[in-house]
Amino acid sequence: MFRPTHMVNYCYARLALQLFAIHKDSSDVQRVNNPKVAIIVLNCNGLEDTIECVESLKKLAYADYRVVVVDNGSAGNDVSVLRERFGNYLHLIENILNCGFAEGSNIGIRYALASFNPDYILLLNNDTVVDTEMLTELVKAADSDTNIGMVGPDIRSYSSSDRASPKGRTICGPTTEPSIDEVNKERLTEMIEVPVIFGCALLINRRVIDKIGLLYPGYFAYYEDEEYCIRCRKAGFKLVQVPTAVVWHKAMGTSGKVRGLTYYYMTRNEFLFVARNFSKGMVLRFLLHFLFWRAPLTVIGFVLRNDRENFKIFCKGAFDGIKFIIPKQHRH
Repeated sequence: MFRPTHMVNYCYARLALQLFAIHKDSSDVQRVNNPKVAIIVLNCNGLEDTIECVESLKKLAYADYRVVVVDNGSAGNDVSVLRERFGNYLHLIENILNCGFAEGSNIGIRYALASFNPDYILLLNNDTVVDTEMLTELVKAADSDTNIGMVGPDIRSYSSSDRASPKGRTICGPTTEPSIDEVNKERLTEMIEVPVIFGCALLINRRVIDKIGLLYPGYFAYYEDEEYCIRCRKAGFKLVQVPTAVVWHKAMGTSGKVRGLTYYYMTRNEFLFVARNFSKGMVLRFLLHFLFWRAPLTVIGFVLRNDRENFKIFCKGAFDGIKFIIPKQHRH
């Protein structure tokens, strides 16, 4: 026998289902419109740069993001100063030793994935300052196409905001890709597909990390970003640059403070990069180019400047790098 209370219960049940559907739909819309982003910033004895970088992040117009600062074995009181200045705004990770950019970033990424379950990871150098709309523009571009795996901003020189940094490095000879300077002259505002994105500001889709993993820690510093771009493209994703997202980069903010660090790792890691990512023919071409063109010109430059210390560092980087050409384990 049907009773009025049955109708009331039925209406309440229908109402509950409708409210759940509305809540679910609104949650889905919110997730689509505001993907979660974790921003990873490394600090190593670069307190002033890191403070300026984080202060610019606090002005971001984008809402749903978290900032993780990984302190890579700073000698001073960087961690305590950052904790006192920014409080709960930062998630601070303190490494006892300097793990390098690659593994330091991996530590931050692992923490973010476990703590926030973000849709995107933004790797950001501490010697950068970001525009307020930077993250909004990057996420908008990344969300526009499911095939986009990584997105980079327009990287401009901190000392001269009208001058842009170069778009990429090459192994042998000049690149055929248009430079950022050429792009700027055209005053483009639409995103463009690019072969490589600099790691000083790199937005990575979570799906990319799930598919190809993290950065290769063997680089320590330099070329890990370029290899990650290659791995991303091989996995079927596109890389794009967004001219409307702007980052100002000081360049050498951390590595420039450690004498010889750049010379050594840029030299050594070029061999490692070639050994891991290219065919035997490309490796041979690189060796010939390096031994009979690059190395002699570099050595002549050191002699003319009477720079014995950096000459020794360059030679050590070259000798250590050549060792990577032979072992098979470094090719995978």
